[in-house]
Amino acid sequence: DVLDWPDPDESEPTSAVVPEAGWVRESTGRPSDGPGYEDAIGMIFQCRPRGGFSHSYRAENDFVWYAFGQALSAGGGGPAYPDPLSRHSISHNVVLIDGVGQQWDPWRPKRPFVGRLLAYQRKPDYVHWVGDATYAYQSVEGLLRCHRHVVFLEDRWFILFDDLAMLPDAKPARFSWLYHVAPECDLEIDPVAGTLQYRMGNVDALVALADADSLEIVNQTGRDGFRNPITGEDHFEKTTSALARTGRKLSEKQWMAHNVWVTNRRPARTQCFLAVLAAGRNGDPLPKIEFSSGRAVSIKPPDGRQRTVSFDRNMPGDVRIEVEAVRQHALET
Repeated sequence: DVLDWPDPDESEPTSAVVPEAGWVRESTGRPSDGPGYEDAIGMIFQCRPRGGFSHSYRAENDFVWYAFGQALSAGGGGPAYPDPLSRHSISHNVVLIDGVGQQWDPWRPKRPFVGRLLAYQRKPDYVHWVGDATYAYQSVEGLLRCHRHVVFLEDRWFILFDDLAMLPDAKPARFSWLYHVAPECDLEIDPVAGTLQYRMGNVDALVALADADSLEIVNQTGRDGFRNPITGEDHFEKTTSALARTGRKLSEKQWMAHNVWVTNRRPARTQCFLAVLAAGRNGDPLPKIEFSSGRAVSIKPPDGRQRTVSFDRNMPGDVRIEVEAVRQHALET
């Protein structure tokens, strides 16, 4: 049956930021406009001071990306309760450190918060926010910084910049940038160009990553999605056993089809991931993505324009993000 949607509330904002709870929603459509979802581009982002426990998950700096009626990337494993994979960071669009996800004791917290929104600014042609998930990794020794910058440019493209660092006396680490696609689709990885491309329905999705030659890109498909390629841990048996105790089964339809791991080849004390998420529908051409470095990117849509976003104070850009100022703000607060 066709759902009879009410008329959308024209006064309803398309964006919302709730710092006390740690949520950001940016979209070109209003939440009450059901049919308008078919034309909307947006993201739901979380970095919560209380973090995730009980019926919630260890997934600070996680996001859901949607465009033109399709959820192009959303983590969380199987939807059946109580699925241990869903609770683990491995099933979400977050960063792992040497294969280790976010862990803390919600009843005896070591820190005053788990995650927080460090910054949010709205400009005429872009929105920028920052999530600080550093304190979510309480079992990782020597972590100095886990900041995720997001820029929503011209209501069309998302640029993600992960600013990661270990303390100067800590061991170098391998950082893994995780990306999940739930339904089965043909996902093509070009490791040389550093791109992921796939089609969902009539929507084409492109993920472009900077410094591809320094990254290892692995797609853990199907059953392999339960395995951690860094630690070797396998979550399949514990997941099926936990569900069996409640009379549930984990069918293959509930498996995440694609679980992409993007990891720096050489351990490092500082690491940045710069990525662009772009979508088009009905065969419309996608923009060209050019990285001048691991901290600046130019987006060239088919109309011949060029927009450059820079996360480096020494590199020019139409949009310049003061990463060092955010780092200092984090230390001071």
